[in-house]
Amino acid sequence: MTAQPMEEIVLTFKGTRGSTIPLEADPITPDVLQLKFRPEIERLPLYHGNEQVLLGDFFTVKGERSNQIRVQGDLSLVKNIGAGMQAGRIVVEGNIGMHVGARMSGGEIEIHGNADDWAGAEMTGGLLWIKGNAGNRAGSAYRGSKYGMRGGVILIEGSGGHEVGGYMRRGLIVVRGDVEDHTGARMVAGSIFVLGRLGARTGGGMKRGSIVCFHTPDMLPTFRLTSTYTPLFIPIFLRSLQARGFSVSEVQRARHFTRYCGDMAELGKGEILVCQG
Repeated sequence: MTAQPMEEIVLTFKGTRGSTIPLEADPITPDVLQLKFRPEIERLPLYHGNEQVLLGDFFTVKGERSNQIRVQGDLSLVKNIGAGMQAGRIVVEGNIGMHVGARMSGGEIEIHGNADDWAGAEMTGGLLWIKGNAGNRAGSAYRGSKYGMRGGVILIEGSGGHEVGGYMRRGLIVVRGDVEDHTGARMVAGSIFVLGRLGARTGGGMKRGSIVCFHTPDMLPTFRLTSTYTPLFIPIFLRSLQARGFSVSEVQRARHFTRYCGDMAELGKGEILVCQG
């Protein structure tokens, strides 16, 4: 008789036994776990520094053969969960380490906590929803690469770090809180919405794409004011976010925006829209 798949796989983190060395957990994706029974999941190889270990050494496992994964515990030192995933769903109950959802192309990751650096780096599809804060370079390109986020959606309910959406080529990033410097640096296309305040050098080197701000940033001198108008898509977009449960109540009445084109040191076809009330 063929075993029936359970509704959800639950992985509970045991901790790193007092070590500060990160645990690399690349196999924790729905693509890998959805066809595996519990003993097979427990034997999956992870890396703790340069030592190969077993998933069962660091996680208790409940459930099997499902593309729905729930990961519990303080995972601040656990890297690469959901990296490269193509389908399914991961729910993280706690803080998560670096590279969560990096290069993912489909599926959903929901984080009930903070995410460290490189969340959703170079992703091409899917949804990454961070209920807390994100670290540096969310949705950005890895060093030496010209390709940042190329599709998908990143929603950050808290604040973001430096270089959110760097080298972005397609997709959507929404940050409810503040962001640090270099938001949208060298972006080629795509959209970034920031409801909070922005750091320095917003949009530096951008060729195309849109950055929508609800607080006036320090504008680089290579951006040129072109107009003030009422974009019809922004209220519609804000209502759709609200309908999904992403709170935007404080900016829903925003109507008038000043448009700056730039970066004139590059193609100059990007835009920064700044809310005027």
